[in-house]
Amino acid sequence: MNDNVALNQYLNYARRLARDERLQTVYGYIIGSGFNDNASNSLAPNLPPLSPQWYARVFNGYGETLSRTDNVIQVVRQENSRMRVLVGPVRPFKTEQDGARTYQIDAPWLNYMNTLVALLDETARAKTEGGFALTAPDGFAVNAFGRPNAPELNGRAAADEPRFDLPRAEWNGAQAGFRIYRDWLDIINAYPTTRGLPVYINATNTFTPDEGIPPAQNYPRGWLANAYQVINAEPQVQALCWFLDFDESPDGRWDGYILTKGVGRVYDAAEEFEELLKK
Repeated sequence: MNDNVALNQYLNYARRLARDERLQTVYGYIIGSGFNDNASNSLAPNLPPLSPQWYARVFNGYGETLSRTDNVIQVVRQENSRMRVLVGPVRPFKTEQDGARTYQIDAPWLNYMNTLVALLDETARAKTEGGFALTAPDGFAVNAFGRPNAPELNGRAAADEPRFDLPRAEWNGAQAGFRIYRDWLDIINAYPTTRGLPVYINATNTFTPDEGIPPAQNYPRGWLANAYQVINAEPQVQALCWFLDFDESPDGRWDGYILTKGVGRVYDAAEEFEELLKK
């Protein structure tokens, strides 16, 4: 946060990736992940989460003079104009950070996202007017976690959770489960330079950070197939990725999530995933 030395190091890293001949077939780069969640910063857990303003500064130069190009998207464009640069996911259901621009549904993670997208849009439009093109994002990575035991299901099958809106009263009507992706879409589509951009669900499973129950304990057979059908009806959403496929962490911290190990109820998720790959 506000560390320009670290920013310069990060931009040098982005520049190296963009110019590396071995990486020219990479689809795109997701810039950051879970930056509104201090628990995501495992290397420096005592640092505060990043503000929307600082993330927008890093991504496309928010708050700086228009002629400055020391931001991720302009650095990458200078090296490889074909490379996609995607906004990283805001972590849903986390309250560490709020946003100054309140979304129509007042929940901290949605306000954070709304503020972030507004700042990215404002900066991209200003740079375009100043003669600097292609500074808007190429898309957004988002998280969409399911909540199969949500009381809002009102007795419906747990596996059908992706098919239903779960507005939570204590969150002012914010989605409580998988269909959080619809709140993300609504925010992205509210601004001129981001409206209609592709969205990639880069992490889904049935773990929500406020409940803390791993998929090995709460995954209901059929959930992933239903999520896949729901997303197939959303042309703006280009990917649905399960978290996590494979991991070799010696502490086994992700064993309750990994498809390749299939611990507990994740065994059913792994079987469904294989079947969906054949479609």
